[in-house]
Amino acid sequence: MNLNAIAGFKVLVVGDAILDRYRFCNTLGRGTKESIISVEFEHEETYKGGVWASAAHLTDLVSKVDIWHGDRVTINTKYLGAYSQKLFSVHSRMPEPLGFIPNDIKSYDVVIVFDYGHGFFTTELRRKITAEARYLAVNAQSNSSNYGFNRINEKWPTAHFAVCDELEARLAAHEPDLPIEDVILKLPYSSIIVTQGSEGAIGYANREFYHEQALTNRPVDLLGAGDAVLAVVAPFARAGFSIKELVHLGNVAGMVKVGILGHSGHVTKDSLEANL
Repeated sequence: MNLNAIAGFKVLVVGDAILDRYRFCNTLGRGTKESIISVEFEHEETYKGGVWASAAHLTDLVSKVDIWHGDRVTINTKYLGAYSQKLFSVHSRMPEPLGFIPNDIKSYDVVIVFDYGHGFFTTELRRKITAEARYLAVNAQSNSSNYGFNRINEKWPTAHFAVCDELEARLAAHEPDLPIEDVILKLPYSSIIVTQGSEGAIGYANREFYHEQALTNRPVDLLGAGDAVLAVVAPFARAGFSIKELVHLGNVAGMVKVGILGHSGHVTKDSLEANL
């Protein structure tokens, strides 16, 4: 697979701003007088997540990456015990400078949307992006703050390419039990990849399905794996690569990302080439 095929692309990455804060602790056990977990704080690491982390996967694949986010940042603070096992999380929000705002969405070869459901994507903004993007690739994530209310097909019904996990696909289609192929056919996308965790991923394009098993069964951290798949694969979908190539590339990107703790690193061209 020729990773240089998108080297000249100009990409706009749009999404919610997120900071992922990892607080590493020594687990002391259950409290003696209350039903709580008692931990001893050791150290803290903060990573730029959300749209920032997603865009980082593209930095050495395309010629230009611009990042557009809103004026609020969600801070996800996770407490980790032994072997980086996540114990619980705390979420908060605070103001964030707007930063870059594009003058001409149509000038980008690909616009990639990471919709985490934190409020940035108003109806008006979604309409603007949908109308002006020459090629639109999307994900709308289901998480604890928006569960069931951030369905991809309702937020972004006319995208050229989509990536979501199996639960997000089933929520969108209102189908908990159908075979995943039938679920995909209920969604409005002619080109889509549905990630399935340890089972790999299934893609659909040109009226054909392609499934590939996951390339690792020893993940370090699942955070941002689906985002890495969308970020890396979307420009190649725009470039016309086959669904078989896209699913395999997505699995490689996912494998690389789950081997990284938090957003302490990102998918690179070298890491993709080493595993294709």
